[in-house]
Amino acid sequence: MKLIISVILLWTIFSTAEGILCRVCTDRNDSTCANAVTTNCSDTEKCLSARVSYSNGQIRLYYSCGSDNLDCLPGNNRELNINLGDTYIFAEYRCCYTDNCNTDENFSNINVNQPFNNFTCTGCNSGTPNCSAEIQCRGLEKTCIRAFIETVDLTFLYTYQGCGSSNVCELTNVLCTLPFLEEHGKIIAPATCSPAIAPTTAAPTTTTTAAPTTEETTTTTPCPVTLLKHLDDCSALLRKLHQLSCKVKRKVINTHALSLIHLHQDLISYQMKLIEQQMMLTDQYDYNMPLTFQQNMVLSHQQLVLHQIYQHLQSQQFIPHLFNQQLLLNQLQQQLHLYQHGLMLHFNNDPLNNYYLHSLLPTDQESPDDYPPYQYP
Repeated sequence: MKLIISVILLWTIFSTAEGILCRVCTDRNDSTCANAVTTNCSDTEKCLSARVSYSNGQIRLYYSCGSDNLDCLPGNNRELNINLGDTYIFAEYRCCYTDNCNTDENFSNINVNQPFNNFTCTGCNSGTPNCSAEIQCRGLEKTCIRAFIETVDLTFLYTYQGCGSSNVCELTNVLCTLPFLEEHGKIIAPATCSPAIAPTTAAPTTTTTAAPTTEETTTTTPCPVTLLKHLDDCSALLRKLHQLSCKVKRKVINTHALSLIHLHQDLISYQMKLIEQQMMLTDQYDYNMPLTFQQNMVLSHQQLVLHQIYQHLQSQQFIPHLFNQQLLLNQLQQQLHLYQHGLMLHFNNDPLNNYYLHSLLPTDQESPDDYPPYQYP
């Protein structure tokens, strides 16, 4: 895994390939994208085109640059559903790889009002912090999405939850906004998805008499709240980091810098997934420690990528954002250090605040004179 990430990282940093030219819509209110302009996309992007149907009856054509991470191929239309309760859309989109290729408007005319499919997700009431409403999913929507959105004027932060097709999180994280709903604002952290609640069917009841058995019961000591607090703090820092990265991305025209920013955001997303796994495995030391080591490795790659971004963006308008990102990485490193320290103390039931550097569990063969203990603060 380390080798793969390193190869990708080095290829991205030293690649000098030129990007392709794509049509990009400039006015959200221009439903036909008649005033599209030709833009030089980065060398890690392709051209994206879409036809979007909204629940209010609006039909919109959409042209833009799309990340190579987006799963779509030339000539093959992909479908997207997103349902926030009071707003829902159906979209078809496709990608292509030649200059100004995203001009084809040959999309099928599918009705946005697709039938309910009996799956449900928890949604948020529009304009309120109440996220306990039940949303009835439609058509292909069998995934629940959750995204934190900062409004365009940067004055409010909202949680958006609802139903979506299986690719809704992928497209949200690539576009840094809810797909084709950019007027709501930008996401400040990678969107998360989970399976929708499936319809329940009553199973036939049977009565069986089991023989009495004697079982050994094992107890697992739950992790202290402070350890989970460190993971929560790491998640909050990564959300802030992603928010700053999106702010920089919106102002950047340097194609190589954009490639590095895309890589940086991929690393942030990967690190968020590692933290989600750690939260589910806080009582399993053998699985948690390798994840912590991966966290440290990804963090090192983030610092290297951020340094390379700085080399390409030394303008005064970017320096404050890049400096704040470095501060966040330093704080993230500190929280991961505290979490790893507390994890070792908890699972080894050692009351002392020191460990030998060459072993988590010191043995009789190791002498303090040979391996002086490392004192944690």
